[in-house]
Amino acid sequence: MKTQLFTNFKRILFLVLIGLCAPLAVHLSQANATYDIGAIYFTDWNPELNVTMTTLTQKRFYRSNDPYGGIKDMLTAPGPFAFGPIPDREPIDGWYDDRQQAVMDQHILEAASRGLNHFTFYWFWNIWGGGQANPGQQALTNFTNSPHKNLLKFDLMYVDSGDYPASDWNSKIVPSIVNFMRDGQYDKTASGKPYFHFFSINTFKSRMGGSSGLSTAITQLRNAITAAGMQTPFITSDNSPNSSDTADGIDGFMPLNSNDNGTGYSAPLLGNGASQFNPNPWRGTGYPGWANGTQYAIDYGITEPVKPDNFRSGVLASAKYLLDTKTSSNGYASFYSWNETGEGGMLQPDTLYGYGFLNAIQDVFGLSNSAYKSYISSHGLTDLDPGVRLEFAPDHPTRVQGDTVVVSGKITNKTSSAITGNASIAVPSGWTVTSSSGTSYSGLAVGASQNISFTVTVGSGSLWNKNNLTVTATYGGSSSIQFSTFVVLAQPLNGVIMPAVNYLTTSGGTEDLPVRIRNYTASTSLSGTYAITVPSGWSVSGGGSGSFTSLSGGSWTNLSGIHTLTVPSGTAAGDYDVKLTVTQGSNTYISINKVRIVNPGDFSWESDGNANGWSGGNNVLNNIYDMVGTNNDPSIASPNNLGLSASSNPFVSIGMQNMSADTNAQIYFTTTADPNYSESKSLKFQVSAGDLLLKNYVLNMSANTLWTGTIKQVRIDPITTPGVVKFEHVYINGNGDLAYHVPVTPSDDYGSPGNEAGRAVDGTVGINSRWISGNATGTHWLQLDLTAPYAVNRWTVSHSGAVGDCTCYNTRDYKLQYYNGSSWQDADTVASNTANSTDRTFTAITAQAWRLYITNPNQSMDNLARIGEIQLFGNYPTTASTGTGGTEILGNASFESGTSGWVTSQLSIGTVNTPLPVDGSNILQASSRTQVDSWVGQYIGSALNSQGQGTYNISAWVRSASGSKNDTRVTIAIYYGGAWHEFSMTGTINNTGWTEISGVIDANWTGTLANTDAVFLIRQNNDITNYYVDKISMMKTTNVLQNPSFESGTTSWTTASLTASQVSTPAPMNGSYVAQAGSRTQVDSWIGQHMTSYLSTSGQGTYNISAWVRSASGTKNDTRITIALYYGGAWHESTITGTINDTGWTLMTGTVNVAWTGTLDDAVFLVRQNNDTTTFYVDDCILAKK
Repeated sequence: MKTQLFTNFKRILFLVLIGLCAPLAVHLSQANATYDIGAIYFTDWNPELNVTMTTLTQKRFYRSNDPYGGIKDMLTAPGPFAFGPIPDREPIDGWYDDRQQAVMDQHILEAASRGLNHFTFYWFWNIWGGGQANPGQQALTNFTNSPHKNLLKFDLMYVDSGDYPASDWNSKIVPSIVNFMRDGQYDKTASGKPYFHFFSINTFKSRMGGSSGLSTAITQLRNAITAAGMQTPFITSDNSPNSSDTADGIDGFMPLNSNDNGTGYSAPLLGNGASQFNPNPWRGTGYPGWANGTQYAIDYGITEPVKPDNFRSGVLASAKYLLDTKTSSNGYASFYSWNETGEGGMLQPDTLYGYGFLNAIQDVFGLSNSAYKSYISSHGLTDLDPGVRLEFAPDHPTRVQGDTVVVSGKITNKTSSAITGNASIAVPSGWTVTSSSGTSYSGLAVGASQNISFTVTVGSGSLWNKNNLTVTATYGGSSSIQFSTFVVLAQPLNGVIMPAVNYLTTSGGTEDLPVRIRNYTASTSLSGTYAITVPSGWSVSGGGSGSFTSLSGGSWTNLSGIHTLTVPSGTAAGDYDVKLTVTQGSNTYISINKVRIVNPGDFSWESDGNANGWSGGNNVLNNIYDMVGTNNDPSIASPNNLGLSASSNPFVSIGMQNMSADTNAQIYFTTTADPNYSESKSLKFQVSAGDLLLKNYVLNMSANTLWTGTIKQVRIDPITTPGVVKFEHVYINGNGDLAYHVPVTPSDDYGSPGNEAGRAVDGTVGINSRWISGNATGTHWLQLDLTAPYAVNRWTVSHSGAVGDCTCYNTRDYKLQYYNGSSWQDADTVASNTANSTDRTFTAITAQAWRLYITNPNQSMDNLARIGEIQLFGNYPTTASTGTGGTEILGNASFESGTSGWVTSQLSIGTVNTPLPVDGSNILQASSRTQVDSWVGQYIGSALNSQGQGTYNISAWVRSASGSKNDTRVTIAIYYGGAWHEFSMTGTINNTGWTEISGVIDANWTGTLANTDAVFLIRQNNDITNYYVDKISMMKTTNVLQNPSFESGTTSWTTASLTASQVSTPAPMNGSYVAQAGSRTQVDSWIGQHMTSYLSTSGQGTYNISAWVRSASGTKNDTRITIALYYGGAWHESTITGTINDTGWTLMTGTVNVAWTGTLDDAVFLVRQNNDTTTFYVDDCILAKK
């Protein structure tokens, strides 16, 4: 379940569905003849959706691309929180990737082999920003594409989650639902009504605006389904029965974990149930915010998994009674859940219980699998349901030496004749079978079962691992069948220091050390002492020791607020061992726990409850980890006391997942010398949209010359419009390592703590922080995913000698390779190395995936590769300075100081806070206007004298108070030569949202300006109604085009299918000449300038482009200014389009996003008149990074 769904789960009980029906007496007198039994299929177990689990798994366990992180680490071991072992969560199919078609094909066969009728798929909309959640719904897609799909039906459980507008429901979501229902395998009632289930219906009701909105939405769904030729659907709510939902149009109810399994409801009740609910396997990865809590395990008493027999006699028996006594249930039940491995029940076959849960469902409801049997026979498939069925389970899957475990189960004869034979159990060496029962069976009839049990005394064995117990049953002479289960061998006591200390920095500090000690014996109370040992120079309060008394078997003690760890200032970043020694009599148990010390500028987030000193601004909900911006320009801000040296920390790495469609991000900063935010102290950068994965953006802040002194605070505006962004980290550091904490994938691993693959990119070089490969002969490799393409030109590797190990293990022969989209290519090669570390450069190559490829791991010592750290460095093409580090010209640009500094003409101004500001708390309102060309502005004559003539970026966010206004202008007006001269950007505004009017202008004048001789102004030139203004900016920038006004002829310009020449008529916009584009032989002929070198250096981002264009004859309505990029074997264009004529000059200007993948082979700024082949003129062209 997603975190926001957790509050719906309160008990480990069964789910039900309720709706309108006949009187209770009728229900009690009738019984269902058939059942429609299925399982809820959870579609969220793959690396692409589980960004949370994969990133946290690597940070906590240093493994990459592993969504099963916490589960694996507590399957047979205590894990970092001592909640383990939790041995029932390993699928019999292995740790599969549910994006694969073969996985769904196998799951269908497994479910059908026990007669299940359907899967109920959790179905999300827009949870990752933009339409149906893919590939999160890949399992559902794979079901509809499976060759085995006719063995099962399916239906949808709609999970209202994520960020999407209510209007999506009728326009996008309902049509998608209807399309699914058109599938012939969509599940329906006996009378033909398709099932549709709401999960989190209260959230959906709120999104729709309350009861009336919910009622409208349900009506829209019904109308669309019936319009498609189907019967009206049977719609359920996940609430407990209530009259409000039925009044809104709900047919029934299916509350997850209702504790009332009776038949007294006045509405149809569909059976459902949870095999169990236990969030502990996800601790530290899925639900890290709960990592230090113990209340869930304490409240639920979860120390061992629910067994199939408990499921059979509890949940299933109650569900069957409901279905048998309440005809309105339609004989329908969906049990929770097939595969919610991390927290919920897992009905799919597992390595502990085999098919136990599915067998129980089949037995209780008498489900036939005859269709399955016929299908596999005709298709030549392996039968997953043997003729003689064994199912066994240990009564306690975790035990200590000397304890007793009872392995009980049964044999069922599903052959065509009676069977006779014996059953035996094989146990590990040193374990003893002390008694057994039911091991002989003679003439066991067809369909009959016999109970069998073995009592075993636990001996020695593999500690914290599976110790296999295998039951063998003979029958029919020489035939036999086996069933394997296991017991995890535990030590009597185990202690951990829970990983609460992850945010101490090199500046030192204090943190609580929570100690948890668990007694794993069956029933023996134990007393003892414990002691904490910390690194030299560190200290622990309370003497670092304590005791516990009469800790009963199967329980634990939690000690928090007793021991405070103090770490001295100057401690280097890295992981440090803190030892916990538990002593009981003559027995000593030691655990090594990790405390992570991070750099002061390193921040990371694991949950919304862990802001780590940061705060959200401008209508941001859910804080940092799940930032939901409800207004334009949402932001997050660091603590206001960073105290970081700018020169020592010039790089900022931002790990974020942008689920919105916006691609414009910006980072601001303040210093102790200048503690106020301004456009001049910022960088803009492009981000990808609709991310399914975390992306890492490395910014070189020194691109802005004001990044100096001591950095006080940083603020990140990840998008400019409302939307959802997940932040995983912000690292402010000094080296610009593109590989720092990126996802890694190794060819193999040695498998010991401290040597995982993630250690090679953790920024720490040490004996206990390095990657060691597996011991296989041949090559080893470590793949790095930079999450986005970067131009890399330098790499460093720290070898064995650098971490303090023998230099004889220094890597000898190796390469740096990059992936070009189809194959791995060599970027650089090292041969016969003996050095402890290497630092090499090469010609820049742009790629996202890189790998260290090792052909000779050391100096002929063994087969192990040992890498302390690998780093990649490059050109950081995502960064873009707002100007050249110049100063924001305008003061009080967001009106946070009222109207100070602003002047008006023919209108009144004041600051208000509605509509919602784009930036900050205030906006400016322009009202009481007496003329159309009235304006609000700021005198800038003195600033222009100081900055000089040239190119300026100008922008403002503007909004109408009523209706749409199509002639709104942002202008620089300059008075010289006895007249005003205006340089304007024009746009259309409305009253439904903010519009940014921005662009680049070329300002020129003669003489020296008085301050009042120049004005930056905003006016709505359509009528005299009110308008609003916010977040204004004016900065000098650099026009990178050469000879932009053609005063040097056509030097630096090139053409395609036309002839360019310098002429003096028509009258130029600026200077003495213009360019004439004549003798055109093609419509798409152009005049342009190659900009490959500039764009490669300045990088991807937002660019302002403009040109004055004029026709030689008539009006031409398809004139274009374009940045054309050639990469990946094709041209890609970013264009603004306008209409020109022969009566005057037209300024075509706008902003384009420039982005490419791989190597940028060519780039051209070009102007073309795409209407016909007549002549046109061009003057004053501009290309400047925004």
